[in-house]
Amino acid sequence: MKNKKMAKGHTLKLNSYSIILRRYNEKREKKSEVTFSEFFESFRESTDKKVTQNTLFNRFYKFYLESFNSEFVKDKDGTKAYTPGDTIEKNTANFIIDGIFEGGLTGIEQSVQDQKRKKLKSKISKDDVAALPFYFLFWLPSDVNYGIIMIQSYGNSTINSLVKDHLKKVFKKKGFTFDEQMCISNKDREEFLEHSVVHELSFLSTFESKNTGGEFSAYLGKAESFQVEVRIKNLHENTNKYFKGIKDIKKGLTDFIKLSIDGAKKIKESDPKAFYKGDNSRSHAVITDHKNFIPSLVLGEELKENGKQTPDLDSMRIYCKNYLKILQKENNYTSQFLIK
Repeated sequence: MKNKKMAKGHTLKLNSYSIILRRYNEKREKKSEVTFSEFFESFRESTDKKVTQNTLFNRFYKFYLESFNSEFVKDKDGTKAYTPGDTIEKNTANFIIDGIFEGGLTGIEQSVQDQKRKKLKSKISKDDVAALPFYFLFWLPSDVNYGIIMIQSYGNSTINSLVKDHLKKVFKKKGFTFDEQMCISNKDREEFLEHSVVHELSFLSTFESKNTGGEFSAYLGKAESFQVEVRIKNLHENTNKYFKGIKDIKKGLTDFIKLSIDGAKKIKESDPKAFYKGDNSRSHAVITDHKNFIPSLVLGEELKENGKQTPDLDSMRIYCKNYLKILQKENNYTSQFLIK
């Protein structure tokens, strides 16, 4: 984005997620009053007399770290793994956990070799992990049912899903889970709109097969329904100017593009989508709600370790806590454990 120094080498990114706590077997549509204090209460012991929420939060922190069993946790495909580093801290005053995870590719044989090819290769077995440091921050305030998760990545190299999936497994052991949605500040959203371009459009239609026995039916096999997606590519229009030039955004592409297939009945037409790209980020949103997109946040060079491509822990802590403060204000969060 415009206010960031031009990236050199590997691009550091940050994904922020707003999470909503709920009981594990509860439907997402149901509005629950469950708060993180109830989740922390699941760590109360029968012998406890006077135990504060801070103590229960500390027990959750310990429970979370122990869930790794001093090992790397793998994803379901066995291709990525991560584990806590040695610099993880907790702040009971704000219910924050942050620090460095070590994670990366696993399950495949690799080798390390110097660029001039003068030294012998060192092998990385399929059971090893080619690990990088990833900064993270969890804010889980006890008095409400919402929080924020932040996970740093390198370009397309991420452990985002792995971190969230494992955290959900930890919550599930206590009968809870959470739903998440990406979030960024209004300023970063507007900057992306100003400096990005619309490069692709798509619309999706769902059809029900009539099994008429025609030539097209042969391509469908036994499918009772199928989807057809049409994409318009090679656009390069500034996002703000592009949507200002559309007279009726609510009208959408479906009024201009009519798709029909012999031997099939259209049963659903999804909202057309616009695909955006900036210098280092991409995102998409339905055209009728084209500002409701969430790109990854591109981080500045000043957040890297001096002379390295990896995140500087102290700089990331300051940056992410300030960013958390912005998100808390913009989302009108009312927790008494906001960052001051």
